[in-house]
Amino acid sequence: MATDTPKADPAKAIAAIREARPPATDRFTYLTIIETNLCPEVLPTLNEVLQDAELTQEIGWDLVYNLIGLPGSEPCLETVARLGNPREVILKVLETLELLARDGAEGGEKGEEEDEEEDGQRKPRPTASSTHKFITLLGMLAILHRRIKTKYPSRFLAQTLQTVYNTYHPNQDMTASVINLVHSLSGQRRPPLPSRKSSVNVANPDQDGDASKNAPDPEADKDDREDPTESDLQQKLLLSFATCILEAYANGNEMAWAARLLEFYNPEKIVPGRRTLMAAFREEQELLSRDSIVGKLVALIGDLGLDSCSKTFIHHLCDGPMHSEPLEEPDFSSPDKIALSTGGCVCLVAYWVFSSTVFDAAHPQPELHIFPEHFAVLDKFLQDDAHSQIQNSTGTIEALVAIGLWLQSENLISANPTSPLTNPTASPEDPTSDFMRYIHLTTLIALYHPAVQVRNAASVLAGLVLHSNPEDDDRLKILEDLLENCMFASLKARAVAWLREELISASTPPTSQKQQQQQQQQNLFATTQALETVQYAVFPPLSSLLDLSTQDLVEYLVANVPFVMQAVNFALFLWTTTSTSTTTASEKKKENDNRWGNVLPDNMEATVRERWFEPLREVVERVERERESGELGGGGGGEMGPLVGELAVLRERMGRLDAAGGFKVKGAAKGKKKQGKKSKKDDDDRRYRRFRIGNDHYRTKGKVSKRDGRLNISLHDTSNTGYLAKALGTAARKMAPLTKPSKDEKGKAPTPSSSTTKPPHHPSSSPKTKPTIPPPPPSPPPQLNIFFSVGGDPSELMSFMVKNPGMIPTLESVKAGDIGRRRAAMADMFQGFWRACVNAEDGERERGRGQQKGKGKGGRDPFVADAIIANPPCFAHIHCAEALGIPVHLMFTFPYTPTQAFPHPLASVKRSNVDPGYTNWISYPLVEMMVWQGLGDLVNEFRERTLGLDPVSTLWAPGATYRLHVPFTYLWSPGLVPKPADWGEEVDVVGFVFLELASSFEPPEELTKFLEEGEEPPVYIGFGSIVVDDADRFTQMIFAAVKKAGVRALVSKGWGGLGGDSLDVPPEVFMLDNTPHDWLFPRVRACVIHGGAGTTAMALKCGKPTMIVPFFGDQFHWGSMVSNKGAGPEPVPYKHLTADKLAEGIKYCITDEARKKAEEMAKDIEEEGDGAENACRAFHRGLVLQGEGSMRCSILPDRVAVWQLKKTGLRLSAVAAEMLVEKGLVSFKRLRLLRHNEWNDFEGPGEPLTGAAGSLMTSVGNIFSGVGGVPIRIGKSARKRREKKKQKKEKKKAGKGADSGEGKQESEDSKPDGSTQQNAPHAETTTTTEAISRHNTSSTTDTNPAEDVVRHVGRGAAKSASALARAPVDLSLALAQGFHNAPRLYGDDTVRRPTRVTGIRSGLRAARHEFAYGIYDGWTGVVRLPVRGARDDGVRGFFSGVGMGLTGFVLKDIAALIGPVGYTLKGIVKQAEQGRQPVKYVRRARVVQGQRESSNLPEDERRAKANEVAAGWRLMRQLWEEMNRAERKKERGLRAKFGGRARRLRRSTEWDAVFENVVAAQKAMDALRRGESLDSILETANGVGKPGLAPAKGETPNGRASSSLADRNAGRDSAHDSAHDSAHDSVHDSVHGIPDGDATEDGNPFAATTPAIAENKAENRQTMAALDL
Repeated sequence: MATDTPKADPAKAIAAIREARPPATDRFTYLTIIETNLCPEVLPTLNEVLQDAELTQEIGWDLVYNLIGLPGSEPCLETVARLGNPREVILKVLETLELLARDGAEGGEKGEEEDEEEDGQRKPRPTASSTHKFITLLGMLAILHRRIKTKYPSRFLAQTLQTVYNTYHPNQDMTASVINLVHSLSGQRRPPLPSRKSSVNVANPDQDGDASKNAPDPEADKDDREDPTESDLQQKLLLSFATCILEAYANGNEMAWAARLLEFYNPEKIVPGRRTLMAAFREEQELLSRDSIVGKLVALIGDLGLDSCSKTFIHHLCDGPMHSEPLEEPDFSSPDKIALSTGGCVCLVAYWVFSSTVFDAAHPQPELHIFPEHFAVLDKFLQDDAHSQIQNSTGTIEALVAIGLWLQSENLISANPTSPLTNPTASPEDPTSDFMRYIHLTTLIALYHPAVQVRNAASVLAGLVLHSNPEDDDRLKILEDLLENCMFASLKARAVAWLREELISASTPPTSQKQQQQQQQQNLFATTQALETVQYAVFPPLSSLLDLSTQDLVEYLVANVPFVMQAVNFALFLWTTTSTSTTTASEKKKENDNRWGNVLPDNMEATVRERWFEPLREVVERVERERESGELGGGGGGEMGPLVGELAVLRERMGRLDAAGGFKVKGAAKGKKKQGKKSKKDDDDRRYRRFRIGNDHYRTKGKVSKRDGRLNISLHDTSNTGYLAKALGTAARKMAPLTKPSKDEKGKAPTPSSSTTKPPHHPSSSPKTKPTIPPPPPSPPPQLNIFFSVGGDPSELMSFMVKNPGMIPTLESVKAGDIGRRRAAMADMFQGFWRACVNAEDGERERGRGQQKGKGKGGRDPFVADAIIANPPCFAHIHCAEALGIPVHLMFTFPYTPTQAFPHPLASVKRSNVDPGYTNWISYPLVEMMVWQGLGDLVNEFRERTLGLDPVSTLWAPGATYRLHVPFTYLWSPGLVPKPADWGEEVDVVGFVFLELASSFEPPEELTKFLEEGEEPPVYIGFGSIVVDDADRFTQMIFAAVKKAGVRALVSKGWGGLGGDSLDVPPEVFMLDNTPHDWLFPRVRACVIHGGAGTTAMALKCGKPTMIVPFFGDQFHWGSMVSNKGAGPEPVPYKHLTADKLAEGIKYCITDEARKKAEEMAKDIEEEGDGAENACRAFHRGLVLQGEGSMRCSILPDRVAVWQLKKTGLRLSAVAAEMLVEKGLVSFKRLRLLRHNEWNDFEGPGEPLTGAAGSLMTSVGNIFSGVGGVPIRIGKSARKRREKKKQKKEKKKAGKGADSGEGKQESEDSKPDGSTQQNAPHAETTTTTEAISRHNTSSTTDTNPAEDVVRHVGRGAAKSASALARAPVDLSLALAQGFHNAPRLYGDDTVRRPTRVTGIRSGLRAARHEFAYGIYDGWTGVVRLPVRGARDDGVRGFFSGVGMGLTGFVLKDIAALIGPVGYTLKGIVKQAEQGRQPVKYVRRARVVQGQRESSNLPEDERRAKANEVAAGWRLMRQLWEEMNRAERKKERGLRAKFGGRARRLRRSTEWDAVFENVVAAQKAMDALRRGESLDSILETANGVGKPGLAPAKGETPNGRASSSLADRNAGRDSAHDSAHDSAHDSVHDSVHGIPDGDATEDGNPFAATTPAIAENKAENRQTMAALDL
């Protein structure tokens, strides 16, 4: 608010102000000089000048407008207020406030005033914000009003208060300053409150300054004494003003009074795990401040005299006129004539009842009732233009709803207890009924209020008040009136819901004497009269709709779909049951008749079907049919937009109603016939682009967007009980289990009965921290393959993704056959992923390149992966890891782990009525389910044919990675996207990973020259590997945008081929070839990129503002993240990009604001360290390298264990096993392949009925698809043969045909084994490629058609026969697992995890365990579960335990009887299928791996390793003998003779702990020599007892330390290495000194006698011969 004058020199300006001070100049000249030289630097001098009271009285009021906009002018303005003429200054302050009111929102004046620099450029002068100006001006008013001495000060005060109210904005600072002002003017100052987080304190010059400095009023008349009534008038004016401010604040800030009252009254309806509004207002600073401000306003109103709820106050509120602007023209004749704000009084009462209820505060209780007082106030507010009133007074309307909820909860329905209504409903034709009118008003709020919480609360209030009427006849008439006469479909839908509640209430048995007395009088809703009255309103005749046009039908459905949907739901309620799927239709109808037969009129079902259901179904099918055919236009756009999803749900529910109620539409068969004529590719498109899941509690559907390829999700909880939130909360807890132990788990080891899957890598799986494995010896250096081709063409894939953004192709791509090609490519890539895990070298096939009997001449090192690092979309990772039993660690560049913080990057939530956090969370499994819908069959085929694993359920598999707690590492900056709080310890966000290429890059001379030209660096524009359809058009658009933005640009040609030879490149553009980003980006000004994770990371690392043009996938996610941080503009999708939009984005990128934000991001990335190193640390944290399940070799801990000695816990690496085998100390028959991880947590069906049904359906489907699919497979084979011939002809015509040798080579390459010569000599291989090739189908393009037919017929018959043979196995196993798991449905968490069946032995073991533990758990559970329930939850827990115990007694005993049959048959089947599994080939590879590693060691090192292995083996043998001897000493007599206890202990895992490594073995040996008991040694070794083997300092017993995980690992690594070295020194000294004499070799797995060695060597020779090594 300063004048636009040239900026003066501060020193000269100060001198001018001092020198021109009157009397040197006159007053007007001096004002001009001050205004000319006004700047922040002169303010101290000006304040000194203004200390002259006479001068300030003359010029002070003229300075207010000029000073208020300058920061730091507060002292000057305070001086003006204290010394200036108060009347003139008040007028100027009010004028300034009016200008502020016109300027609008806070900060609106910023940048208005400019100073001219010497070079002619304008630089914005800093100005104060509107809020700051408002606070300063109110401080002046507080001083000025106390200085005025006049007979009627209320006139000044009224004008002041009205102006302040007009300028006021309902933020915290302005409200606090208003409170200060009222306190100052009223003369009542409250003591300062204790410091609180939510307190908002604003300076008040009147209270904080020195009042003695105030000058007297120069215009005061000594005879002008204040009128006696003025004090009361001013007090009432201030009270009226305070109520206005309270109403304005409540309307401007959502207080959630009604919603919080609902939570308080209905705690049982709060969704577990979901953050409540009560908690939010306790924890969030912003919300906490709102409650604090309102509390201060209410306290202020109390200080002004309104501290009780008198009858006069209630009378004015309910019966008085409506006052929305009481200060505009106040009546000064009497204080009683000054009105209060009606809305403010309503908010005041709402706060009184709310705070007294929720906070138990001492506030007055209003003497109100629903009728007549609350109804009168409600009618007063909504009688004229209810929609506008609700929209403009949201806080006041919410306050009314809150008051109504409080009155209903207090049962204050009517002021006259004998009559609940002041004007009872006499007939449906009486629209003035108080009751009807009240319901109508509350439902209007439920319709129009912008806040969903208030709409819900209003609907609840309307229903409660309706049901509170004891006259069922009145309730029925009101419902009838609503259904027949109401014009709002949503209100009619609520009436149907209330009708349903009345029916349920009438059918519920009475629980109190009053209810029994009421039910003695027949309730109309318990008779047929209710439905007879309203059935035509709920189910109106719709046959007239059939004559309308389709467009008219769409309009009808759009207007009435809420009511139609609710009517269909009501029909489902009346004519469906909760019976199981096995219940027959007649049984369902009988059950339903028994339930609602007394309320359903005769023949109502038939009449409703004829007049309502059949026409409605035909209408829906007609609209759907014409929409899908495109006749309506726009697909889902236009008027159909909001209706498409509703129609799908409506059609599904009508289908359920048809099946349940016997609705048989005559045209159904015809419709199906028409539907069958549709294109199969259209069906495929719908299959792969859509999904719909749900149950009686929720509905969720999704569709892949054709615009950006993301999954559009609609989520609807239909239960109104929080069902979906509870289900998601349970899933989230299973995904990230709480670390806090339960009451009965404290101090106890985990029981095997827990049903929660324990993650293989979780710290609780191992009692010690997991250090990293030291690297193997550096000589000879291993050959490392950095890249391994798994198939696929990246360029083709990128072109496909640009045309089809997202993971699902468009309809055009479906018709072009892209789905089949992409699925074939994915199937081929699955095979490539498996080859990468088991093949030694890169290549499509590995046969014929293996080792020659393991001698190493001409052969190559075998390879079997010890761990897998993969990204989530490759899909095969966890399945390959399951086959090998190895760890898997997923790393990716965008989130795949469910979180409530943000949705899946490939999902777009379109509509949801549940909490946003849960909506975000569920988007992750929904996206996975969508992908599995298209690829699930390929994954299961890969599991069965290649890996030899069982298929997985396409519903169970999508959540496996986070359900099993697979370690995830995300490669992005935590500064850009912080790790969400609901991610567990297995998820890490480690920072970006960069590829350094700048040091080796030599830039072309032209590029260097272009970079050096120009005043500003150029802007980089490039889209990397993106391939676009029309590259030339796209390039021209880029050129036009660069010109409009006025910048120079480096445009990368990329894979898309931008900047073709035919285009003229402007001089301000340089076309780039492949240039490393880490070299280029530091030299540019900003970046315009496609949003790939790597390119985005490099741009942010270099601190460059970045505009992202997303094409598909996660690029939308990164565009939003960068934009949210301010480092770039809003992302513009490629399909919406224009030259103007691109130019605008570039202009934003070159602003100082964008540069500053980008530099902040660069600083964050630098502080986060090297992302690659962080990722490596995260990977090692995910491995179990010590304790139970350790991956280390027990003797050579620097090697990975691959073998386990049977009947012991000893783990051996490949080289250690080879050295032991070479000495004859062990045979390979006594070694089993070690499985470090199990990645399948599917434990069978949850209960027997669905399990048996699913098994039968699968078996029948496989039986018929085997033989029935033969024609389809023959047709596909013939089509491929024709395509192959056509391709060969086209090649020859194009002159590109290959010679006969090439053709022969091509034919040979197509063979599944990949051999290049048909008669090539057989060569060995150590990989599992043989297993792969054995199950691959050979090419059919070059075979005889007759042979194809025979082969397909044979395979089809074999598949049907196999399915028929497996049917009894699958059925018996499904029943066994179903009965085994069924107790979990009733809350029994003691159900044991079943044994993994891999062959006949494990099958028999599982059968034995199921029988023994089933009987044991069933009988003991009858006692254990009630006792545990009583201990945990008292009487309620006892009875719950009794129920679970009795249920488990039945189910577990049945499972014990059926289980042995099912598991035994399963073991037989798995034994027969072992040839399909890669175990044999992996064993062979591990054997050869040991031979190679041993032979490649230098002779000295190999000898030292062999001695170390032998010494370790001897220590283990001696320890076994000592422990066996110690165990026998504990027993005497016959038991000791047969060694029963020793045999029992050797089978347990207690002994495994001391054989974990040589360090533990040596400690146990030393303890035995010291005479310690075997029990104490085993307890210590297993983590309890003495401190010798206890966890290290700073570490808890389960391996969790208090320090950081990285520090823990580093410290434990060094500690373990030093302990290992010292232990081995003692091993060599002590073991050789142990006599071998009296040790008993019988039963010792470490036996080293001569016969044992000879037997081992003989067995090893047999093994080598069998493996052809």
